[in-house]
Amino acid sequence: MGEKSRSKGCCGWFLILVVLAVVVAAIVITVKKRSDHHSGSGEPEPVPGPPGAIDEKYADALKIAMKFFDVQKSGKLVNNEISWRGDSGLKDGSEAKLDLSMGMYDAGDHMKFGFPMAFTATVLSWAILEYGDQMDAVKQLEPAQDSLKWITDYLINAHPSENVLYIQHMLIESQETCGLIWVSEWNSLQHPVASAFLAALYSDYMLTSQTSSISCDGETYKPSDLRKFAKSQADYVLGKNPMKMSFLVGYGDKYPQYVHHRGASIPADENPGCTDGFKWLDSTDPNPNIAEGALVGGPFLNETYIDSRNNSMQGEPSTYNSAVIVGLLSSLATLILNKCQNPVHKNSIPEFQSLLQQAEEEFGFDHDMGLTIPCE
Repeated sequence: MGEKSRSKGCCGWFLILVVLAVVVAAIVITVKKRSDHHSGSGEPEPVPGPPGAIDEKYADALKIAMKFFDVQKSGKLVNNEISWRGDSGLKDGSEAKLDLSMGMYDAGDHMKFGFPMAFTATVLSWAILEYGDQMDAVKQLEPAQDSLKWITDYLINAHPSENVLYIQHMLIESQETCGLIWVSEWNSLQHPVASAFLAALYSDYMLTSQTSSISCDGETYKPSDLRKFAKSQADYVLGKNPMKMSFLVGYGDKYPQYVHHRGASIPADENPGCTDGFKWLDSTDPNPNIAEGALVGGPFLNETYIDSRNNSMQGEPSTYNSAVIVGLLSSLATLILNKCQNPVHKNSIPEFQSLLQQAEEEFGFDHDMGLTIPCE
């Protein structure tokens, strides 16, 4: 560790900031235009309210997904809840007299890449800003903020002065010792999960801007249509698929056992050298450690999954995949209340009706939090 990339490093960061600024500006302008267009239309106005009753399915999945950030942490671990993980990278940056021990390994091969880490932080920040109340309702806001800070502290330290950025590309070993839409074959879940997160997010923007529908290729879609799509992708990931397997490690009764992840595949009591990892890579035994919360790459187009440690195309998880699944699950973790006192939710259960009405009476609709939708 310790390579320095000058001048071009800062240009890269500047480009990221410019792109993010353009995206945010576009969203604000779009929402404002739609709000202006639909004002005075006579349609019921959405009334802000608190998050509704907890949807245990997505809340449980969110809690598990959040754990993968702990699995990927580098540095001196604080309040470590991953039994097989230990401190790592404690001397990173020491040659430059910097503390670069923190941050997160990007995927299963334990590299700390700046851009993937920045993307993870960006999406995680976005999820917290949009669905912080929902995260808080299921006690996941603090873990999300902690994981975000673990990344940002590293990025700040890795950029100590103008035109100076420290990067890593080294070591291959266990870290302690040193219904699905389909776009691409490699890491196939990244696109549907990211698309589902954005669909849920935009459906909420439509609600708050009083936009009743949008048109695309001659078809009209309501907020509930976008949310239904988001749920379909989340359900596929969590096991509603031809394989009847969850792609979120640790969730459900059946999930990948041979995840392409060095820390998970090497026994915790081993102390391998830099080139000893292939012994466990080629092992036919399931991983001795569970990389709980890891979202693997996903199925092939024919909806098959080869559970093999050598199959990194399908079986390697990453923090940037985790960031979008956390955002998606956060958007679905609680029901949405509306002014008609009906939960708008595909899997609404009659027994929840009285509970939701009590929640409305207790909290009212004067709280600047949560989202509601017009009565349908």
